[in-house]
Amino acid sequence: MGPIGFPSPLAPPSMPAELARASALLRGGNRAALASEVREPFAALLAGKVDELAAMQQQVRELVSQTHRGDASARAELLTAVQQSDLALSTMLQVRDKLIEAYREIQQIQI
Repeated sequence: MGPIGFPSPLAPPSMPAELARASALLRGGNRAALASEVREPFAALLAGKVDELAAMQQQVRELVSQTHRGDASARAELLTAVQQSDLALSTMLQVRDKLIEAYREIQQIQI
């Protein structure tokens, strides 16, 4: 990490690979077909949001590169993009945590 929280241009970011893997899993990679059509729209919605988050983070990386090259016009756009990406990532992490919590509660149900 750089001094103000931006990704270092030298170190490859690890999040996009994780997002791509999550998106692939949500789209159906390595999972059985869903029995009900009711569940599929939620999975598709979630996969779409993961893809949007990955695109946001890619845009931030591009703006950081432009700023490092001395493009002063990209600074304001960079700040806005970083804030949007941070908010989207925080929201996605909260959704993940709630899904994990719900899954654990379902596991503990006595049949």
